[in-house]
Amino acid sequence: SEDGHISEKISDRVRMVDKRNAKLPRMLKEMNSPEFYKKNSDIFLIGWGSTRGALIESVDILRKEKVNVGCLNFSDIWPFPAPAVQQALGRGKQFFTVELNSTAQFARLIRQETGLSSSGAILKYDGRPFYPVEIAETLIKRIH
Repeated sequence: SEDGHISEKISDRVRMVDKRNAKLPRMLKEMNSPEFYKKNSDIFLIGWGSTRGALIESVDILRKEKVNVGCLNFSDIWPFPAPAVQQALGRGKQFFTVELNSTAQFARLIRQETGLSSSGAILKYDGRPFYPVEIAETLIKRIH
């Protein structure tokens, strides 16, 4: 119930779920939009959270190698900003997720929420952060 007492009444359950779902549109308005770096690129590296710095540095490394790459960084990922992502990546752009896990969870979330499939995932799951050169070298191998 609204006052915090446990209730198994169906009407209470439905009312509370409806109340939580009504918050989603306001949450979307308040959340941070994904942030581009080098927006007019042919290839994008996509990441969220702690990968941001390494992504930006890897873009700088790759651009020196004449790779037309940019990145899109997320700080807020739920509720997922599907319209913004579809607009940013839906024009036939090639994109790779850069993730600190072994199963490309963020790529799956993007596909689930937008229908867009990544060109691949650059994954690291040894407990260490990404080094920009790791991302750059992996991307070069994937696109050549």
